[in-house]
Amino acid sequence: MSDPRADRDAYLDQVAARLGLPDHAVTDIVEELRGHLAESATDLMAEGLTAELAERESIARLGNPGELADGIREARQSRRRLLAAAGSGAVAAVGGVVWGYVFAVAVATIAGVLATMLISLGMRWLNLSTPGWRPATDILSIPMALFIPGYAADRMVRAISDRAARPIAAVRWPVALAGGSLLAGVALFLVPTDDGRLGVIVLTAIPLGFVIGALLARDGTAARLRRLPARRVAAMVVAATLTLTVASASTMRTYSGNGFVVDEGVSHLPPPATDVIGEGWINQQSSIGEGPISTVSLEPEPATLLDGWRDLRLEAWPALDRVGSIDVVGDHPAVAASMARDEFGSYAAELDVGASKVQRWYVIATTGIAPNGSRYILTGPDGPVPSRPWTGTVWEYLTTP
Repeated sequence: MSDPRADRDAYLDQVAARLGLPDHAVTDIVEELRGHLAESATDLMAEGLTAELAERESIARLGNPGELADGIREARQSRRRLLAAAGSGAVAAVGGVVWGYVFAVAVATIAGVLATMLISLGMRWLNLSTPGWRPATDILSIPMALFIPGYAADRMVRAISDRAARPIAAVRWPVALAGGSLLAGVALFLVPTDDGRLGVIVLTAIPLGFVIGALLARDGTAARLRRLPARRVAAMVVAATLTLTVASASTMRTYSGNGFVVDEGVSHLPPPATDVIGEGWINQQSSIGEGPISTVSLEPEPATLLDGWRDLRLEAWPALDRVGSIDVVGDHPAVAASMARDEFGSYAAELDVGASKVQRWYVIATTGIAPNGSRYILTGPDGPVPSRPWTGTVWEYLTTP
């Protein structure tokens, strides 16, 4: 004689294997069917059937397990429910972006405070200069660009799976492919960046993070950042703190205390005009920004001081970005603009050092040819000043020489 409970369990296992629904939904359906079978068997035994016959009859009334599972699945996986699930997934993704960003900023802020304390101690003990916080925070922006869309994708997959009554495994790949492709297209062709290589990496990390988050989603209740174990949050803070500290420390230099000093590189420029300019002096009025370099004017005193001089120019010379020094490279200016004289006797010019994918540095000087035929520095060199940030999409960055 067979065990009625074993027959019931075997039948329910067949139904569960055929349902093709999320695990939590399968569990609920199986438990509901188990209760129905038990109640039906109890009613049949009250009518005089033995326990074994009552169990078999209650199972027979439910019909073929495969057909029963198909009917339940079709009832739950309607097209209307799938469309509603897509909307729920989009809402969940937006919420994931918001909460993921808040969480990432909170971790980064705490890490920044801790790293500042460590760096301050190091600067005091080791006589180091100010650390480079920009490179450090730039590095930290990459894992943030992976984490935030990854968390949003995880929430989106779980929401769609739950509302559409489909297994996580059946939702992961479509969401990863559709969402990843959409984000990749936006990041590649539509969003401009002026952060050069870092901007390209961050924008590329966004669709990559989304795909990874979607593929790593697992069945169960949607992950909530506020429910993360304290040890995981602490591990994230420690990792971010170490990242900021190491990246900042790597940019430190021994403090010279002398500010910018002119070194041997300036020998490429013409000599100063101190000995040939005559009695008087030149006042430079300038507005030097991150390109264009504009409104640079010379006001000689007296106004006739530069009479007889010719080819006065505003010049930008290639230079190295070196802390505490100006080092000119090359033997000619990268950009030059002629200085025109106005009715008040002042000389003015404007130039633009341009934009480049890799930031370049320049020193600025005004020069002119004296009556003796030699070119001299009239003012400068000033700087170094950087080129204007290059702006464009990732695609433009990758296809621009």
